[in-house]
Amino acid sequence: MLELLVPVVAERHGITPFHPHHIAERYALLTIIVLGEVILASVQAVQGALVRGAEPGLLALVVGGLLIVFSMWWLYFKRDHAPLFEGEIASIFLTGYGHYLVFASVAATGAGLAAAVDQVQGEAHASARAIGLALAGAVAVYVWCLTVMHARAGAAAVEIRVGVAVGLVLVGVAALALPVGLTVLTIGLVLSAAVAHHVWTTRDVAPLPA
Repeated sequence: MLELLVPVVAERHGITPFHPHHIAERYALLTIIVLGEVILASVQAVQGALVRGAEPGLLALVVGGLLIVFSMWWLYFKRDHAPLFEGEIASIFLTGYGHYLVFASVAATGAGLAAAVDQVQGEAHASARAIGLALAGAVAVYVWCLTVMHARAGAAAVEIRVGVAVGLVLVGVAALALPVGLTVLTIGLVLSAAVAHHVWTTRDVAPLPA
């Protein structure tokens, strides 16, 4: 943990010159890599389930999982993060260290989806509620982290409120203890609704991310 404090101590008298867009791109690429690992882990889990014989809830889980991963990608890239590395030192460190939570929550989402597949197949050692809460919690942390960073980048108040609300709704959905396939699908639909809301409210303001 001490090594995490080294940059803070080293930069306390001034920021070492760097290219904000280059640093933002590095973080974006790492996020893509982690999301790719989520897709790979999910596909492998589904393939294993299909070999053993698919259960009724598997289709809902697959659709929900795809919606979750693609929505997470879109929510990350809906805004340029380079301005966060151009501001004051507090903003720079908040964004940099905040990505630890972004990466961890994405990885936890992949683990949650894999556990959900096992639960659908009746091979999990945890309950549907526990797995649903773990998955929803990971996605909620991801959404809240992005909300904080986007708020620092000058996001509109309505965007911030939506981000907070989405995370709360996700946890609430998991707390209902629905069948795990339905929980995953509902989480995916909630994230898709957040994407659709942002597209609708910004359709005349900014272009879609490339």
